[in-house]
Amino acid sequence: MLPLKMRVFQYVAQKGVEVNADDVLVGLASEYQGEKQFNRKRIEHYLDALAAVGMIKETDVAYNDKGDITISYEATKLGKERLRYIPENYKELPAE
Repeated sequence: MLPLKMRVFQYVAQKGVEVNADDVLVGLASEYQGEKQFNRKRIEHYLDALAAVGMIKETDVAYNDKGDITISYEATKLGKERLRYIPENYKELPAE
């Protein structure tokens, strides 16, 4: 299993559309549910960190159905190029 931060990056890069922390939580729940670090605050932190180094970029800011601010992201050109460094057996998204 990939470290959560790398899996968050992989999820955003492979998705091909903009995603936010709520989307990541739903998309990766089957893999990481039950882990202490698998929570909205940590996912938001990882997304911000990945954006800070240019792997993903912010695309939209909105409110979710709970009234929380959500920031949407998509992979940058650099991020898509760096995706090749993730081991082959982790390149496919799980069926949703």
